Amino acid sequence: SGGRLVVIDYKTGRTEDEHYTLQLALYRRVAEMRYPSETVASAILRLTPQSALMSFGLPMPDTELDRAVAEAGSFESDVPNVGAWCATCAYRASPCTAPFAQAG
Repeated sequence: SGGRLVVIDYKTGRTEDEHYTLQLALYRRVAEMRYPSETVASAILRLTPQSALMSFGLPMPDTELDRAVAEAGSFESDVPNVGAWCATCAYRASPCTAPFAQAG
């Protein structure tokens, strides 16, 4: 309702924040889709035994995110592998098996 959400990704390693630009953009996009009336930002909270440091960085522009997603295509794990195990799969209500549940 017109508020502000911050998606926070906790990191403990030493990889530079810029390495996570695409990941944070994807998290932000999902939050925007889920909460369309909210302003969404994303940040990294870098944790060490001695400190906690939050950084927002520069967000990836939407056009660049759209291009990255389009270029990614699909992954082997995106292809449904339907079998008897589907009846007990924790994700059985997911889009993966929806077409098969109706047919079978």
